[in-house]
Amino acid sequence: MDTVTVGLVGAGYASQLHCSGYRKVHGASVRLKTICDVDAQRAEKMASSHGIEGICRDYRELLADKEVDLIDICTPPDLHAHMIKDALSAGKHVICEKPLTGYFGVEGDPLPIGKAVSKRKMYEKVSEEVGKLLIAVKASDRQFMYAENYVYAPTVRKAAEIIESKKSRILFMKDQL
Repeated sequence: MDTVTVGLVGAGYASQLHCSGYRKVHGASVRLKTICDVDAQRAEKMASSHGIEGICRDYRELLADKEVDLIDICTPPDLHAHMIKDALSAGKHVICEKPLTGYFGVEGDPLPIGKAVSKRKMYEKVSEEVGKLLIAVKASDRQFMYAENYVYAPTVRKAAEIIESKKSRILFMKDQL
């Protein structure tokens, strides 16, 4: 059985969900080696509650660790893009928590950004960032995985509610990708 050695970045709520998910992986052994957070106490708490071997405060330590195969990014979204690119450049596979990216403002933007900055500018900047991420992923020989969960999306919940109320079952489902 293969073992995947994981380094997590961020010790907030999302990392708890990811650690829970790692316990349910089948077909491979998962080793939670290190969790990184700027708040060492929060990292220690996550490490002790999820069986993670160690902690660090700078994610670049995970990038330099030859044993770490996969970097799991569970940080605030404004940190995602550069961490993804850094991890891919370091030869690591990457999982990134949602949202992938967004518009977080640039110097000189009027406040509040969400209302005062044009949607066009925000869209163009986000599209540019996603384009750069796509180039970085394609240039690497690593896997990039995006942790989006549609289970609680309103349309999915409504479909589940209808199926349950009618005592129905799904007979066929096809992936359209």
